[in-house]
Amino acid sequence: MKYVVQLLVIAGAALVLSACSAPTDRPTTSAETLTVRGALTYRERIAVPPGSVAEVTLSDVSLADAPARVITRQTIAMEGRQVPVPFSLTVDRAQLKPRMRYSVSGTIRDSRGNLLWTTDTMHSVDPVSPASDMGALTMVRVSAPPPTGTSPLQGAEWVVEDIGGGGIIDNSRVTIRFGNDGRLSGRGGCNSYGAPYTLDGNSLKIGRGVATMMACAPALMRQEGTFIRLLEQVQRFDRTADGGLVLVAADGRRIVARR
Repeated sequence: MKYVVQLLVIAGAALVLSACSAPTDRPTTSAETLTVRGALTYRERIAVPPGSVAEVTLSDVSLADAPARVITRQTIAMEGRQVPVPFSLTVDRAQLKPRMRYSVSGTIRDSRGNLLWTTDTMHSVDPVSPASDMGALTMVRVSAPPPTGTSPLQGAEWVVEDIGGGGIIDNSRVTIRFGNDGRLSGRGGCNSYGAPYTLDGNSLKIGRGVATMMACAPALMRQEGTFIRLLEQVQRFDRTADGGLVLVAADGRRIVARR
């Protein structure tokens, strides 16, 4: 009988220890990251110019006498879209301190990098919240967009750095210049060329090119022929976040250039 009682005591103790050591349910979804959502907008009834880029930044603004420290940012190519512009920022909570202050800001710049709209008030973020919905962040107008009809492609020449995903030959110079007379011109790496073009928003059509007849090394001639033929198949253009130009053909091949 004494032996049975001892077994019961041992079994009971084991159950107590097992209950104490059982894992507890802990939330994991919001413990590691914080997601901040919202949308950029402005009050003016003005279309965003072609090639514009929006940027949303989450920054540490704790120190009043020092520049804000950027935690994360999202760059959004407008590509013909208009406001409101939705955004979503995700940050590792290890970068956030409960007693520090954090704020979201937004801007829209044109294709040349000129600031058009920006937030001018603080939009605070609680670093310990499970998520943050900022709603609409209303920006103020800083400078006027370019006049309607002004092309972001015109002005200084573009220097080509990639043709159809194959790069370009070292030390060869391939350029594009869009004139305000509806014609583009430049160098194909060997010869000068010219062609008509039409522009409608981000839609771009380039007519048949005409080039000089100077002979160069075979590799340069092949590259130039590929470039001219690809130009004639371009259907639209895009702008990269850092101001680059991407001409996109019907089959998806691209010409990438920078000023």
